[in-house]
Amino acid sequence: MANLEHLQILNQGVEVWNQWTRKNPCISPDLSEVDFTKADLSGVEFGCANLSNCNLREANLRRANLYYSNLYGADLSYANLQGAFLKEADLTQADLSHANLRWAKLWEANLEGAYLMQADLKKASLNTANLSEADLRNADFTDADLRGINLSHAQAREALFTHDPPGITKKWKRYLIGQGAIFVDT
Repeated sequence: MANLEHLQILNQGVEVWNQWTRKNPCISPDLSEVDFTKADLSGVEFGCANLSNCNLREANLRRANLYYSNLYGADLSYANLQGAFLKEADLTQADLSHANLRWAKLWEANLEGAYLMQADLKKASLNTANLSEADLRNADFTDADLRGINLSHAQAREALFTHDPPGITKKWKRYLIGQGAIFVDT
């Protein structure tokens, strides 16, 4: 359950929130289970925040800072996360279907069991991200950096990848082809 004080500060606007987080770097904000449907949170500083089970459907999180954040089970479907920084974020079982993740930084993020159906991950950086058991059907990974990713048991039917994606091993490419992924030249 969210901390009401944290929620009241955020309700004053992203600028006020960001100033507060800079003045209180040792606090890990708790905004769990809050409904942020269609909220404009572009540029928000949610580093280390607990956003588990939040409804962020259709939210604007463009260029948001979500490093080390807990987004376990969050609904981020149709959200705009273009250019967002999600280093080591926990997105386990999160719904990112139809989300815009272009240029997003998902370094070492945990996306185990996440739903990324029809998500746009063009030019996203997923270095050492965990995508095990994720649903990647029809997702677009064109020109994404996939170095060191874990795709164990991921579903990738009709997911789109660059012909020779940076860092993807032959093992994972064979696995993706066997799953029905599509490789294109860019």
